[in-house]
Formats: sequence, structure tokens, C-alpha cells
Amino acid sequence: VIFRPFKEIEAGTSFEVIVWCSGATKALKDTVFSKIVGDLTICWIPHHTNEPAVGGLKDLIYDFDIFAFVSEWQRDQFMDTFGIPTGKTMIMLNGNSPAFQTDCDVSAKKPIFLYTSQPDRGLEVLARVWPRIAAAHTTAELHTYSSRKTYGMNNDSGIVDLLSHVATLPRAFVHDPVSQTELAEVARSAAFFAYPANFYETGCIACTEACAAGCLPIVSDLGVLGTYFGNALRYDETLETAFVDRACLLLDIFDNKKETFCAQSERVAQRFQEERDYANLVTVFQERVRVNLAKKQFAVENFQKAQAFYAQNKYLEARRLLGNMEPLFVRKDHAFAYWLWLGVCHYHEKRLQAALLAFEKATTLNVTQQLCVNMILINEALGNTADIIRWCEKSLTFHFDINVINKILNAVHKLPYFDRCKWGRYLISLWNNDIHDTHWMSLFLSHGNMIVGDYTLTMKHEEGFRLMCDLISKGLAFAELHKIDLRGANMTRHNLEKLFSNLFLNSNYYETNNPALWKLVEYYGACLKPAHAVRTPTFSPIVGGRKLRIGFLSGDLVYHPVSYVLNGIVEHLNKDAFEVYLFSTTRRDDGNKMQSKIRGCATEFYDLEENVEVITDKILEKDIDVLIEMCGHTTNGTTLMNVLRNKPARVVAQYFAFPNTYGLTTVDYKIGDKVVFPFGLDRYYTEKFCMLEGGFHTYKPILDIELRPVLHEDIVFGCFNNPKKFRPDWIRSVSNILKKVPHSRLKLRYFNLNDPSIREFYLKEFEKHGVERARVDIGLGESLLRYFEAYADVDIVLDPWPYNGGTINIESLYCSRPYVTVLGNSYVSRVGASLLHQVGLPELIAKNAEEYEAKAVELANDWDRLQNYHKTIRGKMMSSTLGDNKTFTAEFERGLRWMLKEKKWI
Repeated sequence: VIFRPFKEIEAGTSFEVIVWCSGATKALKDTVFSKIVGDLTICWIPHHTNEPAVGGLKDLIYDFDIFAFVSEWQRDQFMDTFGIPTGKTMIMLNGNSPAFQTDCDVSAKKPIFLYTSQPDRGLEVLARVWPRIAAAHTTAELHTYSSRKTYGMNNDSGIVDLLSHVATLPRAFVHDPVSQTELAEVARSAAFFAYPANFYETGCIACTEACAAGCLPIVSDLGVLGTYFGNALRYDETLETAFVDRACLLLDIFDNKKETFCAQSERVAQRFQEERDYANLVTVFQERVRVNLAKKQFAVENFQKAQAFYAQNKYLEARRLLGNMEPLFVRKDHAFAYWLWLGVCHYHEKRLQAALLAFEKATTLNVTQQLCVNMILINEALGNTADIIRWCEKSLTFHFDINVINKILNAVHKLPYFDRCKWGRYLISLWNNDIHDTHWMSLFLSHGNMIVGDYTLTMKHEEGFRLMCDLISKGLAFAELHKIDLRGANMTRHNLEKLFSNLFLNSNYYETNNPALWKLVEYYGACLKPAHAVRTPTFSPIVGGRKLRIGFLSGDLVYHPVSYVLNGIVEHLNKDAFEVYLFSTTRRDDGNKMQSKIRGCATEFYDLEENVEVITDKILEKDIDVLIEMCGHTTNGTTLMNVLRNKPARVVAQYFAFPNTYGLTTVDYKIGDKVVFPFGLDRYYTEKFCMLEGGFHTYKPILDIELRPVLHEDIVFGCFNNPKKFRPDWIRSVSNILKKVPHSRLKLRYFNLNDPSIREFYLKEFEKHGVERARVDIGLGESLLRYFEAYADVDIVLDPWPYNGGTINIESLYCSRPYVTVLGNSYVSRVGASLLHQVGLPELIAKNAEEYEAKAVELANDWDRLQNYHKTIRGKMMSSTLGDNKTFTAEFERGLRWMLKEKKWI
């Protein structure tokens, strides 16, 4: 083992083994490997897949022989996320400091809870639960050795406040960092290791060392911790209660069953001392290095021999060599050649399925003209007509004409919907990753939104999500390559803004709580800085008891769900305490009754062109206290996002219109309630949550719809939501419901369901699950009146999941129709439950798909209960804060004041 500063190593120095212990970035890799070479290169990764240090790993898989991980759990995450082959992985467990690898007298332990990790990894949760534990057991103590000073950093103000707060708790002590020897002594005297982690640990040394000292762990199940201990606590809304229960149980055992405690403590210590002993770990590491050196040598030799056979058209001999070796390569082009050659060998031996699989492996590494030809040939042999066409189109990526492509784009808009989908996929196939060509980049950035919308509507949500991520990364690379200033007003910035917004919008139909999305959210706020500054806002404190100035900013102040909710709020805001300003990018329209009604209740209304400077200046001119934006990353919101980047009000909040985060640190709050903001959701939002009590919707009916009795005998289920919300699992559940309720039918209504090709698509989806198309009525919502009257033909509404209906569900309640919903884990999957709680109908909320089906079937078979709902739901709604705009608005006013107080403006 050689310890030497890198700068002192001469270029060309070779080693048998190089262990890379750093962030996996291409620039750093190129720097190091330009000086040193190794027979076996190992990339040792202690990080999680969503940490910045491994952001470039996907492009480095074939730059290392082996990837080493600190736990099996971590390895599984990296294999799933980055597609690392199993044969290129090994485990290198973290060892414990020798100070912890000594015997301790467990009978002498005290009822001390030890916390030793970083203070922002669960200490806040521990601070909330400790008073309850301390009250139940008056001898228990909490000792924290937690500070960023351990890592040579300063504690930020939030952590300083947290540590100061912990120090005020009963029998809680905050210590500065100490040496390993001193910490080991503390651990040997402590009975418990307390770590309600909110961080995905990959190999928690703090935990393994505390356990080696005999501390019994009370930890959450995030990351590797759930694999360390079978009784780790679930990280969900029950964590705090479960933590207190577990702590009190173990304290009872400590006080009353000391022998049991001692036996458990000794078992834990023995396990983690044996597993984490450096002498044993080194032996294991050395053996694995020897094995992988031999595998590498065998792979290199066989690859060279196979290459010679392949060049001589000796396909049988080449295939035998290739088939008996593990594809262990440093270079990506070698791996690509391996799969390409193996596929050709299989093809010549008439092993067609095996050849297809090998070629498909090759396509994950590279796509060349020759590979396209091979895919065409193999699909011809297998009779896969659609794939023949697909690869013919892909082969055109090597010979294209931008003028022809633009003609295709012009024609696409005139074609039926599913023909547009086909051409959208064709256009993507023509993108050969050449980010140097300005015409090509502009083409794909500008048309990416259309293509992803097609993917979403046809339930290819994951495919669309991946495509958007790829489009964005290519667009950013294009801007960097051409030195385009993304702070300026140019088409590249404009197209990137639209792509980011469409990604955030379409991810609602896929999965909001998505670490991959969160990385892009962070990048969105950082890379697209405000366009050339309008002016730097300066605000003075609110004094003198003046009226508070509330601004609502939206591009949807017409007949739109935003107006349906805002209508009742603006009318009932206390005008003695508030001034109400409406900033609209929808032009003033005196003929629009909805807009006129809202305008009449406001202090001032401004119709503004979609210009960032104009809108920002007007908001600043009015010295707004709380600006509530109600568009988000929707079609009308792209410009408004740039307004918000300038922070034009003392407090900026987002409300109702967009379920996901905005990804802007200049937006302070997201308004909701405790149902849509479950425990732990805040890690997916840049905004802080402003909780309204008793629900966060209110609704003033836009039409007086008469309740009509049901005139049909058989049960009719309905869903009037955007079909983009239809997911395969939801369609399966709805089909199960229809099959369990004989003679029942399903009515689907939405504005774009008048397209025959779209109707045909969904009819076929239901047929896949055994539902005859005659039982599914799909059509257009038609006029607003006809749309509402259509509810009279529905008995039970089936709320889609994971993206619930919002205004659609409110409308079903107003029409006195019950709906069944599933309570999910994200905001978009909990709106339906929030509304049902608000009107007092929690019995219609299911926990999962099976319960969703059961509740719908049970209700369909209980005619008396169903009739009662049809008679009473509107009354329940209108007497609740959902229909009682005045009562709701009083709570909304409390939320406004709370946000201002939180930010210390009042």
C-alpha cells in the first residue's frame, strides 16, 4: 500500500490495483487516469444514488472494472439506478474504529440515549419526542455528540437553534465533538443508540460503532438501517409515536428485566464487532481483489481470442468464448462490441431470440448504423413488423435533412392523434445525440412538450419522464457548449423553461415523490437565474396597523378551476383588514361573467401582457405583502415563474393550481392542509408548508344545478377527469369493479375524448381486462351545463389515482354524487381524501387498490345508502367550509397572517 500525494506521482505509473475513493465525475477520472494505470480499477462509493457526488456515474460504468459498495442495500440501489452489471460489483463494508472493538460491561450501562450523527439527520425528530420519553422515565438521559464541526464545517443558524433547543429539554445534554476514544467510552456507558434518521444511509458508521459498544438501536428504516435491523421503525407518519413506544419498552426492560437487556446488548455488540473488524475485512478484501484480477485477465484474453475468431467468420468458436466469459470491460466500446459480436454469432447459428437479446443489450450502450441493420435483419427473421419499421426509421439518423424534418413537423399537426404519437416517436429516433447542431437542438427543444404529452396520454408516463430528463440535459449541454447566457431572453432559455415546466407538470401523472425529479428541481432553481434584473426588491416592515395587501397572480382568471376557488375567497376577504389585488395575464374581458365577478370583489385588477418586467414592476409598485401565485408550471405559468424568481413581494406562496413544488427558493410557502402534506413530504418541496385547518379548498358554484333523481336501474360509475390521470393500475381496478357489479356501466367525460382514436385506445385498455366496450361510455364534456347535467346519469364517481381529481371531485360533491378515492403518499394522491375529510365523508377513502375496489362494490350493492348520499352530499358540502366560503376565508386569512408572522413582517 503506497501513501503518496497525487502530484508527486509520475505520469505513466502503474499499479496492480487502484481503489478510487472519491466522487465519480468524468473530469476527475480523466485527471487521475491520465497519470496512473492499474490492472484492476475499483471505484469505492460510500454515497447514495441521489447525492451530487455520483451524478455522473451513469457515464462512467465502463471506466472502472469493479464498483465497491458499503452495503448490499446500497449496491442494489446503484444497480437499479445506473444499470451496473452484477459481475462488476463487490462489497467493502465499513470497519469500526478500534476504540469501539473492545469488551464492555453491559451490566454497568446507564439509561442513556446516545445520538452521534449529523444534526440534520433526524435530531429534529428526536427533539420532538424526547419530552414524552423523559416524562415517562425520569432517569433517562439524552446525550448528543452532533455537530458539523466534526467535518470541518460551521453549523448554520438552523442547526445552532436546534442544538440550543435540545439543550433546554429535560435531562438532555449537548456536547461538542470528542475524540473516537472518548466517544467509545460514552457509547460503552450508554444503553441506547437513538437515530430516527430522515436520511438514506448507505452504511451508517455511527450506528455500527454504537452497536459494537453494546447500545441497543432505536432507528428508522430508511436506507441500509432497515437491513441492519429487522425491527427498525417505519419512516412514515407513525415514526414519532413508534419511537416513543420502542424507547419506553426498552427502558422498561432495562429497569425491570436487566438480564434480558444485558443479553440483547451483548448479542448486538458481538455481531457488530465481528462483522466490522478490520482484520477480517482486510482478509475478505484481499481475496476479492485476487478473484477479480483473475476474472479481468480471463476476460481480456478471451475477448482478444474471440475477436480473432470473429474476424475470420468463425462464429461458433467466437460464440463459445464469448458465452463462457463475464463481460468485464473497462471501456464502453469493448462492452458494445461484445454484445454486438455475440448477437451476430447467435444469428449465424439461427439462435434468433438469443441474438435479439444480445443486440438489445448492445443498444443500451450505443446505436450505430451497423447495429440498426442487424436489428432490421433479426426482426425480419422473427416477423416483428413494427420493430422493422422502428429500426428503419432509426437508421435514418445517420442520413437526415433538416428541411425534410421541418416539413414532417408541419404535417404532424394535421394528422389524427395517434399518428401524431407515431411521428413524435419517429422524431425522437432521429436525434443522434449531436448537440453541436443548432437547428437540431432548437427542433427538439421546441417540440419536446408535444411529444411528452402524447406519451402521458397513452399511459407511457415513465417513458415520457425519461425523455423529458434527456431533453433537458441535452439542452443544458447545448447552452454550455455554445456559451449561451441562460440569464438572457433567448430561445434556448425559453425552450428550456418550457421543458422544465412540462417535466414538473407531467411528473404529477407519474410520481411526484421521485428522487430523480428532485435532482432536476434543484437544478432548475439554480441554472435558470432571473433574466436580466428588473430591479432588486426592497421591503420595509409592516407597521401602523395598515391594511394587508394581498395579491393573486394567475393566467387563469376566466372560466377555470382557479377562478372557481378564488371566486369565494376574494368576495369574503375582510376588506377592512385586507386590500386585494388581482394580477392577470388573461386579458380583461367584460363579457366573461366569471372574471367580472372576481374583479368586482377586488381592490384593483390589472390585465398585464406576458412580460416579466411589466408584471414584476406592477407587483412591486403596489408593495404587496403576500403574493399568491395560482398557475405554477402549467401552460399559462412559464412567464410567471420568472416573475417569482425576482421575489416581488414580502411573502410569496403557491396555492391550489399546481400540486408539485415550483422548485424556486424565492417561493416561501405552499398552502394546503395536514391531509395533503403527510409526514416526510417536505423533502420533495422547496417551499415550506402553510397548513390550513379543516381543508384547503372552497368553492362557489358557477351554475345552479338542480339535483335530479336517478332514472336508471343499473349502477353507473363515472369519472370526468383528464384521461392523462388514467394509469394502468387504476384501469385494472375500475375493470375489476365493473366485473364485480353485474350490468354496471362506466361513463367517462373530458374535452379531448371526442377524438375517435383516443376513445378507441381506452376501450381497448378496458377490453384487455375483460370489460366489453359496450359497458364503457366515452365522450366529450360538451357545454358546461351539459357537463354538469351528465352527473345525473352517474351513481358513483371513481376518483383516479395516483393523481386525484381536484375541482372535478368538488363538482361531483356539488352534484351530490359520492366518489371513492385512494389515499396515497404524495400531494396529488391525497387531494381526494382531503376533500372527503372536509365534507365529513372519510368512509369513502381507501388505503389501497383492493380496498378501493371493495368500497366501490359495497356502495354499489347498498341502494339505500347510495340514495341517501344522492340526497344529502350537496347539503354536507355547502354547510362545510368547502361550500361555506365565508368561514373558509376566515381560516385563509389566518394562514395569510401566519405566513407574514413566520417571516417576521408583522
